[in-house]
Amino acid sequence: LINPYFPHNLYFYYQQVIQIGLINSSRYFPVGGEWYGANIMEIISAAPHLFVFGTILLLILIFNYKNISRQTWFSFILFFAFLLLTIKSRRYVEYSLPFMLLFIATAATDVKKIVHWKNLQRDWVEASVYIKTYLIIIFLVFFTLIMPPIYQKTLDVGLEKNWPLDTFSDASLWLKNNTPPQSIVFHSDWDEWPALFYNNTHNYYIIGLDPTFMENYNPRLRQLYSDITLGKIRSNVSGLIKTNFNADYVFIEKTRHQQFMDNLYVDKNANRVYEDSTTIIYKLK
Repeated sequence: LINPYFPHNLYFYYQQVIQIGLINSSRYFPVGGEWYGANIMEIISAAPHLFVFGTILLLILIFNYKNISRQTWFSFILFFAFLLLTIKSRRYVEYSLPFMLLFIATAATDVKKIVHWKNLQRDWVEASVYIKTYLIIIFLVFFTLIMPPIYQKTLDVGLEKNWPLDTFSDASLWLKNNTPPQSIVFHSDWDEWPALFYNNTHNYYIIGLDPTFMENYNPRLRQLYSDITLGKIRSNVSGLIKTNFNADYVFIEKTRHQQFMDNLYVDKNANRVYEDSTTIIYKLK
């Protein structure tokens, strides 16, 4: 409540948490890749060791449900709720897996209390050589074939190679040096904004956050923006951009927007003023 943007911050929380996080508009227009769903096998493959341990502990506790602590119930409910959300939007893996780890910790504590270790030791001694061999093989396969790649994946925290830190830096520098301050740049996709803004705060940009914000501001403009950048509108593109978005410059990332680029190429009111291997900039008359 104590916020310099009150009460607008409350509406922002509603947009971010409910509209984007829970409801999600990925069925109607493109949003961030993290908001699209993941199937259960993708989630399991992200942390198979947690699912193995969690399943074993869960099976043990099912037959001893009276001994399940409130902490275990609480952590399991949180994990399961966020697992369902992860199937809907992969972003929630940030919550589901940590809560699963918490469930494993509390469940292991409950199992430790109910397991009779002397009886377990006796059962192991009395088990046949086939059962012992089978269990040892499973143990060795798990810790020699499954765990090392997971461990390496955990340590590999390098930046994605397809988005280097200097992405769009040359084009951004050109805009900074050759356009008036606060002039508006119509860019070809909303997810280009972080790299553009990082390199150049001299200009203004059309959209920089989830498209849901633009949809709430003006559904017609959001649809028009999508139709233009996806190349669905092929005539009078420059006029529509200037009239509706008040932009004098158009930035296009070549690899993903060929049709949009082709539409401006034949537009007599769009002049190409900058080009490099990955980007192109047009000035609109």
